[in-house]
Amino acid sequence: MPEQKKNTDTQNIAQQLLNSIGRSPNAKDVLIIDDDKWIHRIVSSCLKSWGFNPISAYDPVEGLAAAIQSPPLIIILDILMPMMNGDVLLKVLKKLDNTSQIPTIIMSGAISREIFGVALKDGASAFISKPITQEKLLEKIKESLGLAVTYDPSIGKAFFTAETN
Repeated sequence: MPEQKKNTDTQNIAQQLLNSIGRSPNAKDVLIIDDDKWIHRIVSSCLKSWGFNPISAYDPVEGLAAAIQSPPLIIILDILMPMMNGDVLLKVLKKLDNTSQIPTIIMSGAISREIFGVALKDGASAFISKPITQEKLLEKIKESLGLAVTYDPSIGKAFFTAETN
């Protein structure tokens, strides 16, 4: 698939996702907690192009304060950080009343079954390994928000719907 078409498809999917989640004040906020400024640039760029409002926190303490002060739609959290690892922050977020229900995507460059299993047990909604692609990021956001995607090849578009189990 040509790169131009691929990017357009991803943007169409992202726009449908935004339309499906409503318009509450923080409905577009995505909190990125990672000590790597390059990751912030990449993830923020993708999120902005899809219509989300990226909020950056460069350490777990700053991230915790941001999540409590203005709970976002979703959190993207790195596991390996100085001061406090992301797994510890995840446990704290899941114990607090105003942050316990926020879907949290865990990121790591050091992927292992153990890290993945512990993160899911502790309440992570999804896991994504670095390096991140925009398609994988959008897929994990969609998955974390409990939305299913249906692709209609006759018109070349994807549609988000609430998952039913």
